[in-house]
Amino acid sequence: MGLGDLADGAVDLQDGTATLTTGAQQLSSGLVELDENGRPLRTGADDLATGTEQLATGASDLADGAGQVADGTQQLDDTIAAAQQRADEIGVTPESVQQTSDDLVTAIDDLESAAAATDVSGLLDQPATDAGTLSDAASSLDGTATDVAGAAQTLSEDTADRAGDARTLQDGAATIQEDVTALDTSVQDTATSTGTAADSAATSSSSVESYTGSVDDLAARCEESGADAAFCDELAGVSESSQGARDDASQAATDASTADEAAGTAAQQTTDVADTAAGMTDAADRIVTYTDDLSTTTSTLAEDAARLSGSTGTLAEDASTLSTSLGGLREDAGAAVPDPAEGSSASDLAADLTDQARSAAVALPDAYETLQQGADDVHLLNSGAQDVASGATQLAEATDTASTGAQDLASGVGRYTDGVSTARTGADDLASGSAALADGADQLAGGTSDARSGAEQLAAGAGDLEDGSGTLAEGAGKVDDGAGDLADGAVDLDDGAGQLADGSVELRDGLDDAEDEVPSYTDEESEELAGTASDAVQMSFERDHELTRFGEGLAPLFLAISLWVGGMAIFLMMPAFSAEAASRGVGALRLLAGGLVPAFLLGLVQAAIAVTALHWGVGITVQDLPLMFGLAGLTSLVFVALNHGFGALFGPVGKFVALVLIALQISGAGGTYPVATLPPFFQAIHPYLPMTHAVDAIRAAIGGGWIDPRGDLLWLSGWLAFGVVLGLVGAIVQRRRVLQEDEAEGDDAELPAETAQDV
Repeated sequence: MGLGDLADGAVDLQDGTATLTTGAQQLSSGLVELDENGRPLRTGADDLATGTEQLATGASDLADGAGQVADGTQQLDDTIAAAQQRADEIGVTPESVQQTSDDLVTAIDDLESAAAATDVSGLLDQPATDAGTLSDAASSLDGTATDVAGAAQTLSEDTADRAGDARTLQDGAATIQEDVTALDTSVQDTATSTGTAADSAATSSSSVESYTGSVDDLAARCEESGADAAFCDELAGVSESSQGARDDASQAATDASTADEAAGTAAQQTTDVADTAAGMTDAADRIVTYTDDLSTTTSTLAEDAARLSGSTGTLAEDASTLSTSLGGLREDAGAAVPDPAEGSSASDLAADLTDQARSAAVALPDAYETLQQGADDVHLLNSGAQDVASGATQLAEATDTASTGAQDLASGVGRYTDGVSTARTGADDLASGSAALADGADQLAGGTSDARSGAEQLAAGAGDLEDGSGTLAEGAGKVDDGAGDLADGAVDLDDGAGQLADGSVELRDGLDDAEDEVPSYTDEESEELAGTASDAVQMSFERDHELTRFGEGLAPLFLAISLWVGGMAIFLMMPAFSAEAASRGVGALRLLAGGLVPAFLLGLVQAAIAVTALHWGVGITVQDLPLMFGLAGLTSLVFVALNHGFGALFGPVGKFVALVLIALQISGAGGTYPVATLPPFFQAIHPYLPMTHAVDAIRAAIGGGWIDPRGDLLWLSGWLAFGVVLGLVGAIVQRRRVLQEDEAEGDDAELPAETAQDV
């Protein structure tokens, strides 16, 4: 496995991580939206649970009220049944009432025909007794009818209240059904979304597993490929994060699956609750209809019972009056004494009483029939009330079941939203991990590219090393020759030392001889000689173009260095040529202009910034500021052109050449020490370096006194032209390389087609 294959694999991994990162971001965004939409769903489920609980409470109250009504109707029915039983016991039947009525009418007729008879009192004994019995029965019937009327009125009021409760329950059930239906729709949509999210999470987990496995395999085989050790270490660091990415992806898939299961359970529960709510609404509608009919029936029954009570009251009064009148008539008849005050006779009084008695006797069967019909209605009412109570009990049980289902639904929705929140957290971790993995893949791709470039530089360096080895061998020979010369010089030095010793002896002897010849001076002569010696000849010095600070002397060199480094940095940020333009097949000059003109503009900008910072920021004094700007701009253009040319023609090796060249120029440009103090090598290359002339020109702009402006400008212009020529040659080479690659791709595309035709 070579570095080329490793670099291609790193690029594929980089593309895979970009796709993975996009998918993880989409999954995270989807879960965020799902989590945000789940919160109102959870609130709605809680409200539904609360509403169904209230509805269950109302249904329970309705069932209790219906039970009370049923108890009241049962008591009324029992009372009427007891009254009927009592009437049966005393022989009060429709036939007996009719017979009594007929007997009374016959007796009254007989009484009327025999009113003139002598023994009227004897004839009135049996009618008076029958009238008393009739009066007692009518009074008992009137009491029973009054009780029935009161109970019927109370029942009517209770039934009306229960009908109102049933309508309230119907409205609540309809509202809950609408809410449950909307909630069921939302939960079904959410279940679909969670299913999609779970599938996406599973796909992302599988992609992460495949990708991290590829990274681990590359890391394991990196050292065998002969790649750079630093690159292999960086790849190993990316591989170490693979397990964390796999765990995050697996956890996100698990959380999404859990959320999907919870959403499915919640969807099933909402469907069940919706069905229960629909059934509850139907039951509430039936109960409302039934309670309305029952309320109407009880109201009619109360009205009929009130009319019956009034009729029985009148009948009881008439029967009592008849009994009283017959008793008084019998007494009056026994005494046979008319009442003179009233001016009436016994026959007249008997006629009036017979008319009243006949009316009461005739009305008695009708009153009994009405009372019997009321008893039958009470029986029907009691049956209906029992049915209402049973239905209300069933409704209460159904609402209680719905309340339990709503509570389960709220709990399930809570678990679902918690699962979505957990899945959201896992998706965020997955997105963060995939982003970090993508960064690692980018670094891996960059590292493989650098490793390939380093391998090429290593190969070139190996050739240089071979050449340097030959040069080293030649230098070793020269060192050997120099050692021989050194030995000969040591012998000559020894001879010279002997001669020096002889000369020192001769000097000592000469000084001894000259001691006697030294003149002596008087005090006046000594003072005159001393004054002459102390007033020696003085020299005055005047500096042309003097620089007052040490920094002003070093500023030209460091400005030139910064402009050269800036030129290198420009092509670290941008390529020498536009790959898109080269792929379109534009000409070499246009390709050169497209890469060089923007760099020239950046070079002028960096020159202006550097001069501004030196003059106004650092405080460097400049004698000619416009000239300073112009020379700095020209120098920047020269350096940018050279760095562009080196990179365009030689690629990464050209950047190395630019780095070596700046090292040579810093030492050989004469910016810090006089040229005469430099080693012979740097003295030899000094006149030909572009930075030499840039430093001289900038020094002249700062301090004045430009020594050779024509020569400096010619050398800088020549280097500028040289850099442009290098860039043009690089553009031609780049264009030919792109054309060759396009032709090769065309041949590769035609080969499968020709093979298919042959087949």
